Amino acid sequence: GGGGGGGAVARKPPPPPPLPKAPAAPPPPPPVPGFAADASGDPGLAMMKSMGWVEGRGLGSAEQGMTTPLVAKKTTANAAVIVNAEQAAAAAAAAGAPGGTAGGRAAV
Repeated sequence: GGGGGGGAVARKPPPPPPLPKAPAAPPPPPPVPGFAADASGDPGLAMMKSMGWVEGRGLGSAEQGMTTPLVAKKTTANAAVIVNAEQAAAAAAAAGAPGGTAGGRAAV
């Protein structure tokens, strides 16, 4: 004989309720005066203009300072020197290669 029994049929538990949707990301904060990018997309340039700097004029109260920016000039795969943008352009032209420097180093 065998048989059996007839017990209750096991039921699967009901599925869990769906998770609530994540709230939408909050909107970005409003721009801080002096740090918003201008039409060029450069926040540093916008900040300098908001403080009275005019392109082509030197920095400082008597406009005696630099008129061109400093740039990082790559010397090797893992190194660079900081040079004036005019010097970097002149060195690249002298070396005959865009972005290159004569002798591998830019004059500072």
